[in-house]
Amino acid sequence: MKFHQIAATLAVVLAIGCSDDSDTSANNANNVNNANNVNNVNNANNVNNANNINNINNSNNANNMMDMASDMGSDMEEDMFVFDMDIPDFTEQNCFFPTQDANCPMGPYGGAAFLDSVVIPATNACCYDLNGDGMFDNKVGGYLSAAAGFGANVNANIDAEIQQGDLVYLITFSDLSNDIFDLDFTVDFLLGTDTDLDFANNLAGMGEFNTLPDSFNNQGEPRWTCRNARVINGHLTATGCNLELKFPGLLDEVRIETQDIVMEADIVPGADFQAGGRVALTNGTLGGAVQRDTFYESLNAASLNCTCLQKPTYAFNSNNNRYECQVDALDATACVNDSQGCQFLASEQNCAFLALVSADVDIDTDNDDKDDAFSIGLEFTGVGATITGDSN
Repeated sequence: MKFHQIAATLAVVLAIGCSDDSDTSANNANNVNNANNVNNVNNANNVNNANNINNINNSNNANNMMDMASDMGSDMEEDMFVFDMDIPDFTEQNCFFPTQDANCPMGPYGGAAFLDSVVIPATNACCYDLNGDGMFDNKVGGYLSAAAGFGANVNANIDAEIQQGDLVYLITFSDLSNDIFDLDFTVDFLLGTDTDLDFANNLAGMGEFNTLPDSFNNQGEPRWTCRNARVINGHLTATGCNLELKFPGLLDEVRIETQDIVMEADIVPGADFQAGGRVALTNGTLGGAVQRDTFYESLNAASLNCTCLQKPTYAFNSNNNRYECQVDALDATACVNDSQGCQFLASEQNCAFLALVSADVDIDTDNDDKDDAFSIGLEFTGVGATITGDSN
C-alpha cells in the first residue's frame, strides 16, 4: 500500500501552509492559481481548502500528519508544490509495478505509453511561461517555422519518422498505483524500437517495444527522468525532467539536450500500471530549455564526422555572444552527394540562419543572470505500449 507515502506528502504540505501567517497563505493560494508559473502547474480545479484533507480514510489523525511534516520538512525539494484540495476517491490497482508478489505479472518495465504524435507549435501559443515574463515561451517553435520557409519541415519529418517506426519515444511509470490520485511515483523517458517490424499495431496502442541502449547511462539507469511527478483527478504533472530530443534530418551526433522540463497530460481511464501494462495519454504538453552551447557543439561534432566537411561549422564569438558560420559554397558543393544530415550542415543558408538565431537565447538555466538556452514547447499524445526488454 502507498497510502502512508501520500499521507506523509500531504503532511508536509499542511505544515508549510500552517507555518506562515495568513498573508503568506494567501500568496500561496495565488501561486497555485497562476497557470503561467512553471512551479505551480497543478490544475486550478484541484484548489479547495485544507479542511477537506480529513476526507482521506486514514487511521492517522491530523496531529500525526503534522509530526511527520516536522520530520520531513528539511528534506523537501525546493519546487515541492503547495496545494489545498479535496482528495478524490481512488482505488490502488493490484500488482502495480514493481511488485514482489509472485501472483502478479512480472517484467522489466511498468505501464508505458508510446508517443504517436509529437508537434512543436510554430508560435508561442504553447506551452509554459518558463522565464517569468507572463507569456508562453517557445523560441524553437518560431525558428522551426522560419526554417520551414526554406524546406526544413521538422514537424513533417517527426511525423514521418514516427509513422515509419524510426522515432520511438516511450514514457514509462514505476510505483504509480492508479490513474486518479498518486503523489509519489517515477516517470522515465526511453527511446525504443519495435519488436516485430509491424508498426500498424503499435500506432493502434497494441505494440511491443524494446528499449535502445542510448536510453541509459553507464550505470544502467535511465538517462532521462523527472524529479517530481503526481496524478490528481487523472491529470499527470511531472516537473524537473530532462530529455534529449531528436530532429529527423539531422545526424545522430546532433544533440538537443532539453532540461528543466515540465510535462502535463491526461491519463486515459483504464490505464494498466502492472509490469507490461499499457497507458494512453491525451492533451499532452511539454516545455523546457534547450542548451545552446550543447546544441552548437554537437553540430560541430557532426560536421567533423562528415567526410565532405571534416571541420567545425560554427565558431563562438564572445564579443557578440553568438556562433558564426564557417561554411561556404565550396562545402555545399563537396557534400552534394553525401548524407542528408551532412548536406544540411554544409548548406550556407542553413548555417547562416542558425548563426543568426544563436544569440536569441531566452532562458537562464544556471541562475547567473545570463540567458544560455532556447525555450521549447511541444504537444503530444501517447497510445498504450508494452516494453518487453532491452535491445543490445
